[in-house]
Amino acid sequence: MEPAPPSSRDANGPPLRILLADDDPELRELVAGYLEHDGYAVLLAADGEEALRLARTERPDLVILDVMMPKVNGLDVCRMLRDELECPLFILSARGDEPDRILGLNLGAIDYVAKPFSPRELVARVNAHLRRRNRQITVEAPIAVGPLYLDPIRAEAQLNGAALDLRAKEWELLRLFAATPGRVYTKQQVYEQVWHEPYYGNDNTIMVHVRSLRRKLDDALPGAGDWLENIRGLGYRLKAPASAPVPVPVRESMPMPAPRPQEERP
Repeated sequence: MEPAPPSSRDANGPPLRILLADDDPELRELVAGYLEHDGYAVLLAADGEEALRLARTERPDLVILDVMMPKVNGLDVCRMLRDELECPLFILSARGDEPDRILGLNLGAIDYVAKPFSPRELVARVNAHLRRRNRQITVEAPIAVGPLYLDPIRAEAQLNGAALDLRAKEWELLRLFAATPGRVYTKQQVYEQVWHEPYYGNDNTIMVHVRSLRRKLDDALPGAGDWLENIRGLGYRLKAPASAPVPVPVRESMPMPAPRPQEERP
């Protein structure tokens, strides 16, 4: 057997794990064989319920979902997992029309593979996405913004010493804003950096997650949700909490400060 490509192993050596969910046993075994030949560890699911269970308990590095599965179809599984996992999601489908591909991509998939397909091509796409992901993974230092503390290595956040129970996208939002306090991110920048998909005016998705994140910040420290500001016509930013106000002497000759951008909560 040829040596496994670098994308099939993480930095510490163990093989990356791929969850393959399809109700066709012959296809499952065929694709699993190609993936294992390239050095991946493969988890197999025959229906949507089993795929959800394995994804949530095993936390695979990449998920491949067939659309037409019993119990829960692949699109619904994709919709449920996109906010729980940070791994790439692939869709397999016998329906390769443009509306179906767009639907799958909008639901959180990063690739849509129409049946019938070449197993070698599928594995090549998996390798390409995981190589890209591995290049993006860097050792990040902890982030501290006032009483807010983030550990990017463990994907954990604390506020005022209390752990924050964040979903995957809420964590990514908070990490994005906390890395550069005060910087305004447009909605397009937020969506494309957190959801890793092209932005097509998906404002509601952003607003729902921002509101949930604000609520969790407020629960941990009353008023902390206000640190996450919506700047009208511009986007979002995390306002660094001040430890104490610094008085500024007023002079008659001092010019009036320029008005700040109007802030609002969505």
